[in-house]
Amino acid sequence: MAVLVPLFGPGISLASWLLALPILILMLLSTSGFGWLLGAISIPTRWGAMIANTSAYLMMIFCGVNFPFQALPDVVQAIGRCIPTTNGLLAMRAVLSGASFESVLPLLGMEALVGVVFAIAGWTLFRDRLRVARQTGRLEQV
Repeated sequence: MAVLVPLFGPGISLASWLLALPILILMLLSTSGFGWLLGAISIPTRWGAMIANTSAYLMMIFCGVNFPFQALPDVVQAIGRCIPTTNGLLAMRAVLSGASFESVLPLLGMEALVGVVFAIAGWTLFRDRLRVARQTGRLEQV
């Protein structure tokens, strides 16, 4: 953003960018919880990169990164609302379009909730994987 925005000048005010910064940080945190879960899932396998890449591509589809979220079918939108980044991306697009920060608070609350759920799931599975690794003396279960 630091390079492309000044270069192409999309006409977004500095105030909107400053409002978008905490949303970006929230999205990074919630997506980190998702990454933690993916890491815990892939520990005992040899397919970590494949799992991560497939999840990232599916996430981009379900979150509407490259196209409007509202253009997705209702079922895909319902799934997308339960994935990190979706609600934060909707909030960021709204704020950058001129919406007030207060108007996107429900989206940010949902983004935080989804991130916490994924972080708890990731921590729980990671803790279980460590318990099994301590009992067996190895991480891989193949």
